Amino acid sequence: MLRVATLLALTVLLVAAAIHASTDQTHACSCVPPPSPQEALAKSEAVFAGKVVAVSGLPPSGYNSTDPRVVAFKVSAVWKGPSYETMFITTPLSGASCGFDFIEGKSYIVYAWNGVDVLLCSRTKLSDNARDDFATLGEGSSPEPGSSSPVPKSRPDLVPPSGCELPFGYVRGHIDLSAFGLIAPLAWLAWRRRPGK
Repeated sequence: MLRVATLLALTVLLVAAAIHASTDQTHACSCVPPPSPQEALAKSEAVFAGKVVAVSGLPPSGYNSTDPRVVAFKVSAVWKGPSYETMFITTPLSGASCGFDFIEGKSYIVYAWNGVDVLLCSRTKLSDNARDDFATLGEGSSPEPGSSSPVPKSRPDLVPPSGCELPFGYVRGHIDLSAFGLIAPLAWLAWRRRPGK
């Protein structure tokens, strides 16, 4: 009788874990292929090339993946938007929220929307991988020496443009199904040891 009760309890836990996994959702970044350089230029409010000179760290506490990280660039060429020698942009902290993982000391071509915001789903990329972009866009203009853009503040009111679908719901199975991995063997053992087996 105890084994039957144990099996029943394990079954209830398994069903509860499966229901929880099917209803709980998290956020992830889902990108469509980026547009051509010409389209990206037309849709962006700022397009420039430059080297990352600083990337802000994580806030000390109370943040989530959509909070902005500030990135500072030493700009070498500008095709659209303000012509600052030092340009500050923002990107979400996490790639799961469409944040772009800029690396200090690396050079990029940057396509920003709303003037200062950059997403993983944009055409932004390392300069070493941007031959098509440079060939299409040409040389660009030089930034104004000694100039600097304002440091952007948090922009929670902004909504990502089309091409980066956020949120994209999916089952959080990588966490909740771990319960299944523990419960299923126990249920199998209880079934194997039932009386008369």
